[in-house]
Amino acid sequence: MKKLWVIDRFYGGQSESAKEGPKGSFLYGDRLDIRTDLNAVGINVKTTKDSGTVITDLPKWIEHDAVNDKTYAYGDDGNFYSETAGTWSALTTPSTAKGQGMRIWNDYVWLRKTTAVATYGPLSGSPSLTQSHATVTGNIQSITDHAPIVEFLGNLYFANGRYLGEWNDSTWTYNKITLPIGWKIRAMAVLGEDLVMGGWIGTNVYDYEKGFLWIWNGTDTSVTNFLEVNEGAVNAMSTIDNNLYFVAGAVGNLYVYTGQVIKMRQLTLDLTASQYVDIFPGAMDSHRGNLIIGMAGKTDSSTVVQGLYSYGRTSKNYPRALNIDHLISTLTSTGTTLKIGAVNSVGPNELYIGWEDTTATNGIDKVSGTTPYATAVYHSLWFDDGDTYVEKDTDLIKFTFKPLAASESIDFYYRRDRASSWTTLGTASTDNDTEVRYPITPMTKWKEIQVRADLKTSGTTSPKLLSATVSFETRKFF
Repeated sequence: MKKLWVIDRFYGGQSESAKEGPKGSFLYGDRLDIRTDLNAVGINVKTTKDSGTVITDLPKWIEHDAVNDKTYAYGDDGNFYSETAGTWSALTTPSTAKGQGMRIWNDYVWLRKTTAVATYGPLSGSPSLTQSHATVTGNIQSITDHAPIVEFLGNLYFANGRYLGEWNDSTWTYNKITLPIGWKIRAMAVLGEDLVMGGWIGTNVYDYEKGFLWIWNGTDTSVTNFLEVNEGAVNAMSTIDNNLYFVAGAVGNLYVYTGQVIKMRQLTLDLTASQYVDIFPGAMDSHRGNLIIGMAGKTDSSTVVQGLYSYGRTSKNYPRALNIDHLISTLTSTGTTLKIGAVNSVGPNELYIGWEDTTATNGIDKVSGTTPYATAVYHSLWFDDGDTYVEKDTDLIKFTFKPLAASESIDFYYRRDRASSWTTLGTASTDNDTEVRYPITPMTKWKEIQVRADLKTSGTTSPKLLSATVSFETRKFF
C-alpha cells in the first residue's frame, strides 16, 4: 500500500532532534528565510562587508548613535572605529584596552579599558578621545576580557569585577553593589525596573559549573534578589518583551527568566562532550522582534556552525523557532579561528555583525536592503514512518515551489540510512515551473530517509520552496 511523507511547513526552525520536533521544523538550514512567508521557505537577505580593510581586530561591541546617525565599534585589541554614511574609519586607540565594554551616553562614547574608563566626545561637536575620565577614577578593577556598561535609571553602570560601578554624572562609586569574592560581572541588561547582572568565575566559560543572576532594583544597598544558574557562566543576555534571555554554560544553552529560570533549548548539537562555545556579551541583541545571537566568540569545535542565529516566532500562534539567519560575508561557517564578537540592530533594515575569519581577516558586515544570498540550504528531518527497523521502498520524490523567475533555481537531493553523502535528484530552473517529479528506478530501499534542497539565485529574488513529498511502500516485517 502506497504511503506519502509530506513536508509543507518550514516555520518550526532547527529541531533539537534528528527525527522529530515542532511542526515545520528541520534538521539543518542556513541562510533560510522561514518567517517572511509562513507557507514557504526562501533565501534571507545577504550579509555584505561594510568595513573594507579598516577593521583589524575582532569587534566586541557595536553601538549606534541615533542622534548623530553614526555607528561605533570597539575591538579586542583595543581598536576603536566609527562609521559615517557607510564609511568606516579607525579612530584614536584607547591605551591598555581589550574592548572590555562600550556604551553611548550623554553625547559621549564610554569605553571600559583594563584599569580605566575612556571617553570619546562630544559626539554632537568635534569629538576627541580622553584616555582616562577625569572623575571616573579610583578602584577600577583590572579586567582584560568582558566589562559591559549599561544605562539604568538615568545613571551609567559599569561591570567592575565583583563590583557594580556607578557614575551619576557627578560622582563615581566603584562599589555601588558588592558581589561574592571571586565572582565577576560578565553581562548586564535592564529588565523592567531592575538591573540584571550575569556572573561567572574563572577565565573560561567551562571553568565552573555555576553562574549567577544578580537582580538589583537601583535603590537597595545590596542585590535585591539572586538566582543560581547551575549550567555555568552567564555568557550574554538581552531583553525582549520584558523577558530576559541569556546563554549560560559552555555548550550554548539558551534560558529565559520570567520570574523563574527556564531552559529553552541548546543552540547547537554539534559539540562533543569535551568541546565548548563562548557567546560574547556584545553578541546578543534583538532584531525584528527576534532574539539574535552571534555564535561564537570562541570555540574549540571545528564542526559547530557559526553565524547569526535567531530565536523567535512570528506570533503567539506559531512555535518559537531557532534559525541560522546569516553567515558572515566570507561565507566561512566553521573553524576554531572563526569568531563572531558583536551584533547590533539599528533598525528593521540595518543590522551589523562584527567578526574575525582567521587571525588575519576582520570585518563588520551589514544586513540591509533586499538582495538575497546566492544560496541557502535546507535539510529535512530524518523520516522512518514510526518504524525504524522496517524497510521501505520509494519510487517517486516530488517537490513543489512558487513559479521560478529567470534567476532562480533549486537543487534537490536525498540520502538513506544516515549515509554521509547525498544522492543528486536534479535541478529545477525552468522559468515559471512550479514542481518537479523524480521517479526512482529501480525503487530505492531504506529504513530512514532525508531530503535536501539548495535554493539558489543569481538575481534579486529568491525561489520559494512549498513542499517535498516522498512516495513509499512498507515491506513486511518478520
